[in-house]
Amino acid sequence: MRPAVVLLTAFLALALPAGAAALPGDPQIVALTPGNGEVVAANDDGIPVTFECPAYTIAVYSSGDVTITDRGDYSDYDVRFSSGSAVGPDGRLAEQPYGSDAGPALGADGRTCTAELDTYDSASSPEIVGGRVFWQAYRYCNGCAQGYEVGPVRSFVVRPSVKASLRAPRRLYGGYLNVFTLESEAELSGAQVLLQRRAGKRWKTVVKAPFGLERTQLIAALPPGSQRLRVRIVAGGASFDVVKRTLTVRRGGRRATSARDDGPYSAAQPPSNSTLKFRVGGAGKTLRAFKASLTVFCVGPTLPDNRLVVAYALLRSARIAPDGSVTGLLQLKSGARVLLTGRLRNGRLKGEVTMSFSTCAGTRKLNAVRR
Repeated sequence: MRPAVVLLTAFLALALPAGAAALPGDPQIVALTPGNGEVVAANDDGIPVTFECPAYTIAVYSSGDVTITDRGDYSDYDVRFSSGSAVGPDGRLAEQPYGSDAGPALGADGRTCTAELDTYDSASSPEIVGGRVFWQAYRYCNGCAQGYEVGPVRSFVVRPSVKASLRAPRRLYGGYLNVFTLESEAELSGAQVLLQRRAGKRWKTVVKAPFGLERTQLIAALPPGSQRLRVRIVAGGASFDVVKRTLTVRRGGRRATSARDDGPYSAAQPPSNSTLKFRVGGAGKTLRAFKASLTVFCVGPTLPDNRLVVAYALLRSARIAPDGSVTGLLQLKSGARVLLTGRLRNGRLKGEVTMSFSTCAGTRKLNAVRR
């Protein structure tokens, strides 16, 4: 609704006390595209709808011999998008789950308007994750009983489209933890990512994690053999696959580590006031009693409350794969997590440890040698 029109209408209503009524014979609002029920491609830049938005009469005000006609144009139209088809007492769609109604842009023909469904990117954004969307164009009408003239309710179905890739280690060994990374530019806050493998006639979920911006880490162990994998995203009540891959998981092989790697380890060049220590045992097969200090950044309720603190990452044990790679994970019900990744070769371990808890997170590069 234009502010100038509101002020003019209020002034005229006071100056001309006679009743106002919509002028009969105005052209109707006609929905054009997409066709009702049409399937459209997801688009995180917005999904357009078009409709006829001709000039019309908002109201006619009269008092005695004075008559003033208030005319409306495309700027007095709006489009409401909804997840349901129910309408309210004013004839407009009753629910507004996607934020404010969309204002239109006028086409070159001077009669056709375009408006877009373009919400912030989240797990419930239908222009990304798909689903059925209902839409309705309407226009302000001060002379109408309900204050609006409404167009027909139409719907379209969004076919989800999230571009993503799954990165896996070059060598995979059965029964050993590995880090799989889903990479995607989509912004699906609140979504869940499921890594699944084919087990007979069904898909079995191996691990799930919250969708992360740019990348999502999925830490899991797979059985040996040829494994058919897929990544499924659950978002906004919908679920859809984004990646499918077939990987070969080794049963074993010649070991790159041995008893010569056993013993205590500490930082090769220990920084001041830092801790890094662990032990390797079992002829180079197990890493135990890992402890490392690292600096984590904690986000406070306000900017001045942000702070850096020293925390200690602890792991009881982690298995060392035949090629010397090691992945250790500690995941608590509270959400706190410690992840150790690296490779052990010739009495030296290089890698990194990441730690997160509450609103704090940090990473430390590791370079440790056997003492």
